[in-house]
Amino acid sequence: FAIHHSRTSEGGVVSIRMDITERKRAEEALRASEERYRNLIEDSVLGIVVHRDRKPLLMNNALMKIFGFADHEEMIRHRSYEENIAPHERGRLFAYAEARMRGEPSPDYYEFQGVHKDGSALWIENIVRVVDWEGAPAIQITSHDITARKQADEALRASEERYRNLIGSSLQGLYIHRDFKILFANQAAAEIFGFDTAEEFMALE
Repeated sequence: FAIHHSRTSEGGVVSIRMDITERKRAEEALRASEERYRNLIEDSVLGIVVHRDRKPLLMNNALMKIFGFADHEEMIRHRSYEENIAPHERGRLFAYAEARMRGEPSPDYYEFQGVHKDGSALWIENIVRVVDWEGAPAIQITSHDITARKQADEALRASEERYRNLIGSSLQGLYIHRDFKILFANQAAAEIFGFDTAEEFMALE
């Protein structure tokens, strides 16, 4: 119970008792819910940050490790959270956050370049949603380091480009077909069959 005392003009005392059991239960349930939420974030193997107006309210250690820091305390000794984002990406990401907080369309998923503690570039994918944080909306971002995947994709593209250049510059006529449909041909093959370009040869039905 909550008890409120007040004096009357005649010198008496009026006591008002209010049953606040339900309110206390609701407050306790909210605290327990927030505690479970914090524990889930801290235990996640994915990086998670909750922020409002670009000011971090909570960051887990998995996020810190993505950027090369042992924990939040080490990171704030070196840089602000915004400095983990490559300078050329900040305008785009800030615009996403501002639109989302206004209730306007904004991507739930996107990739961006980040900055590691040692200054090297990172590629990170973000999954974003709005959550209620201490009675007001905030943005929760779940981050995954995809640098290795991006590097592998780039290595594959470079390898394919070198392969195409090697074949394309070969003096031997080379072409690939399936059921007599030309899928690839180099310039030498086109000239052997009387075409001016490989594209003309590949367009042959």
